[in-house]
Amino acid sequence: MRLTDTSIRGFPLEPAGSKKHWDETIPGFGVRCSAKTKSFFVMYGRDRRLKTIGKYPEITLREARSEARRLLAAKPDKRRLKSTTVTVSAYLEDRQTQLHPNTLREYRRHLKKAPEKPLEKLARSDINMTDPQAIKTWKVFFNWCMRNELTDRNPFQHVPVVYGQRTRVLSHDELRQIWAYDYPPFSDFLKLQILTGQRRGQWDDYTLDEDKITFHAQSMKGKREHVLPLTDAVANLLPLEPFNGWSNAKVRLDKHVPLEPWVIHDLRRTFSTNCAALGIPLHVTEKILDHRSGSISGVAAIYNRHTYMPEMREALDRYAAHVESVVA
Repeated sequence: MRLTDTSIRGFPLEPAGSKKHWDETIPGFGVRCSAKTKSFFVMYGRDRRLKTIGKYPEITLREARSEARRLLAAKPDKRRLKSTTVTVSAYLEDRQTQLHPNTLREYRRHLKKAPEKPLEKLARSDINMTDPQAIKTWKVFFNWCMRNELTDRNPFQHVPVVYGQRTRVLSHDELRQIWAYDYPPFSDFLKLQILTGQRRGQWDDYTLDEDKITFHAQSMKGKREHVLPLTDAVANLLPLEPFNGWSNAKVRLDKHVPLEPWVIHDLRRTFSTNCAALGIPLHVTEKILDHRSGSISGVAAIYNRHTYMPEMREALDRYAAHVESVVA
């Protein structure tokens, strides 16, 4: 069949799978109909490589034929013989100035684990499929390879990236190393996080009083004011100098204090976990963390208007003593 716009419009979408309609005027060229789209493709090369040219009608039949002729006439691309590791190096070099330093560092961590084999033979079984960040990294990498015509497939294209709930709790030794890091104001901020378990953004908007610290509603996740007793350990670190270089500061920290991958928010989970180990009542810990839907919620939260300031002060002082013993 010679493909025409009329015939392509008349091809039905396939409820399951896909169906190829070949064009008799250009061997290897055709249109593939799936459940939602119609796409032009061409099969070329010794290994009968299948390449998607574009979706119809976003790309016209004339444009698709022209691209198919170009691909069929092109000489075999020797770059495809490169190994995965060589291609990974090319990708990281190309994206050096395009990606955020943290993102590039994370991508490099996963891609450097690539096996020494041709890119075309890399399969899902070669990758840690239990790590969502690894799946995301390889998916992005293969998209880049396809844009640069180094491959015609992305084996991770239809693999969902599902992030589970984080469980990282820093050990006492790790807390000791972070506490010893001295690069203010970032290091002062880290100490405040260790001592109070607050969210990072809260330190952008707060008021310091004689015996309390008030985090304004704008900086709170629940958009409600949050008040903590001001302990001596926290007062010694305040006021915190204005600071906005969080990402670069964390990269610098990781270079000086190399630990298993962790994020700032893990200090909040570490605080909660250690409070439980110290026997601090759960409702007091959740009050400190401003967990509005914690152990005191629903009707109890409506009628219980106690501020728990004395209990929180005792808990924070007790926790500060614990931290002091850990970092000593």
